[in-house]
Amino acid sequence: MGRQLLKQQRIKSRKEISYLFSYGKKWRGKELTIIYCKNKENIDCFAVIVSKKNGCAVIRNKIKRLIREVFRNTDIIEPPFFDLLFIPQSSFSYNFHIIKEEYEKWRKNLK
Repeated sequence: MGRQLLKQQRIKSRKEISYLFSYGKKWRGKELTIIYCKNKENIDCFAVIVSKKNGCAVIRNKIKRLIREVFRNTDIIEPPFFDLLFIPQSSFSYNFHIIKEEYEKWRKNLK
């Protein structure tokens, strides 16, 4: 088991999400699109946006839980820290390891 998610790690306000869409950089993988922007916090903050094109509410919630689990199990303790917006592709696979590899691949591309 990884660490627990903190309240400070969730981006919930529409203002922050629209800021990310406007000023964030975009990285597109096979399964995920990640929009990111550096923050001044000591932790990564994130939000997940799932379109209705991905499926019904049950499927969308499953996707959100999977992405949160990947984020929770990936320990990042070194700067830089980011505000992240995860947007799954419509051809999203539900494999934990594939999604984790994509997230780690994005992290490696930053360096």
